[in-house]
Amino acid sequence: MREGQRRVAATGPVPAVTVGPCGPDDVVALRHAVLRPHTTVEHATFAEDSYPATAHFCARDEAGSVVCVATVWPEAPPWPAGDNPLSLLPPGPPAAPGTAARSGDAAQNGAVAPHERPAAPRGLARSTPGEAWRLRAMATHPQWRGRGVGAAVVRAVTDHVAAQGGSLLWCNARLGARRFYERAGLTTWGEVWQEPVIGPHVVMYKRVATRRSG
Repeated sequence: MREGQRRVAATGPVPAVTVGPCGPDDVVALRHAVLRPHTTVEHATFAEDSYPATAHFCARDEAGSVVCVATVWPEAPPWPAGDNPLSLLPPGPPAAPGTAARSGDAAQNGAVAPHERPAAPRGLARSTPGEAWRLRAMATHPQWRGRGVGAAVVRAVTDHVAAQGGSLLWCNARLGARRFYERAGLTTWGEVWQEPVIGPHVVMYKRVATRRSG
């Protein structure tokens, strides 16, 4: 666990599972096994994994085995400036009294793997650095699906983004996971596209109630 961050116990049907920050080496094995078993481990490792602003989260069972993972980092959303779908959402809950958004934490610029969807013009976050965060490589062990583990990890990710001053969480969701993300409060944007080898995807996003840690 990283200093200054807390481990969160999952509620409901999996009270023994804990969710907390972890390192890049903790997430790759499950990523590979669940999301990209048809490729090499190297395809389950991203340049952004080692960026200072990147955060990894793991859910562990009582034995300490990793059963769910997710990674998040600052990155502009894929829609062009002026086409902000957040304008279509009702305002989120107000920030806690005495808190304010951070103005730093500009997004890192890393290499894009050749299998990724080409990005649309990214104007929004250039004028609002640190507001948009990308959720990526979320994977749950098949034996732990439907038991609240993934929801607990998304909550931990959302709390982290809010503490860093972020106001938007987005991802390129596999079509089969869309219902899961909808239950977690995300909304679909744009059309479904076919990711080579991996399958159909769609962009999803949600507003985050910004606050500052500490």
